Amino acid sequence: MADNVTTPIADGTAMATKDLGGVHIPKNAIVDQAGADAVGLVTTTPAANTILGRLKAIYDAIAGTLTVSAESLPLPTGAATEAKQDAIVSAIESAEYYPTTQPVSAASLPLPSGAATAAKQDEIKASIDATALVLPPFPITPHATDPLPRQITAIALQEAGDVTFRAPGAGSDETVSLPAGMFPFPATHIRVSGTTATGLTGF
Repeated sequence: MADNVTTPIADGTAMATKDLGGVHIPKNAIVDQAGADAVGLVTTTPAANTILGRLKAIYDAIAGTLTVSAESLPLPTGAATEAKQDAIVSAIESAEYYPTTQPVSAASLPLPSGAATAAKQDEIKASIDATALVLPPFPITPHATDPLPRQITAIALQEAGDVTFRAPGAGSDETVSLPAGMFPFPATHIRVSGTTATGLTGF
């Protein structure tokens, strides 16, 4: 039978319809040039080369969890690659590392503004050395062996008499006769000997 018809359609020609709820809907078929069905049947396994078969194949491919791989994706312009990594690793491994403890010298560090220096220390020491500390005088009680509470540089007598003493660093005693008054008198001991003067005060 020829694919083409000439209107009007002859009496007795069958027309395909589908009864849907008492209404006859004309059937339309989409076919290829060879006359094969291009749409396919609505089943779980439509023909592979039909529209429905191709849609079913797409669905099966993307259904469930998709596996995505970036291995073949192109790198952006300027992205780092492994091309030079071996050279970098080699350079790092051959680098000389600093020891854990570093010697630090502050000899050449600049002093902060206003810091004390050694420039005036000699003058300060000389000034301290030249300043005599004035210690309070104390009464002297002559003793046969005990030293004075501290070495004296002067002595005052209320009454004249003999004073037996030992000078700093001396190995023996000396005795002098002094009138009442005050005299320069370096000594570490004032001994009991003879007519020792009375009323002694050490400075």
